[in-house]
Amino acid sequence: MPHQPRITTILPCTSMTSATQFFIRLGFTAPSDEALKQWDSYLLLSHPNGSDIHLREVSVDEEGWLDPLKNSFGIYVYTPDVEALAVEFADEIIESAKNAEVKEWGMLEFSVNGPDGCLVRVGWSAEDIESKKRAAQGK
Repeated sequence: MPHQPRITTILPCTSMTSATQFFIRLGFTAPSDEALKQWDSYLLLSHPNGSDIHLREVSVDEEGWLDPLKNSFGIYVYTPDVEALAVEFADEIIESAKNAEVKEWGMLEFSVNGPDGCLVRVGWSAEDIESKKRAAQGK
């Protein structure tokens, strides 16, 4: 696959296992056994849509890297599967509605606390989702 200019998130985490499981639930591909053996504290996860994320496990003695109670890291996951993922994460959604909502900026989205308190927003254009629903209904 040819490389394209892009930005990729490197997310520090205190548990590679729980962070990996979280992102697999978001649709990222599980790492191979070979990748798990090759990388002790750093792992690349990819998504079928071409997105990727790098996870960096930090140890407790690495001061200044991560305080899960004051985590300022945030990730926005753009996916047309926002409604299905809202069902998957329903018990974890931090907004009071506990489902995906159309925000004033036109995105259907929801937010959850990800690994180590990282804010993870999941969304897609509400107009695009409605347009595809109308097309599927033949309207």
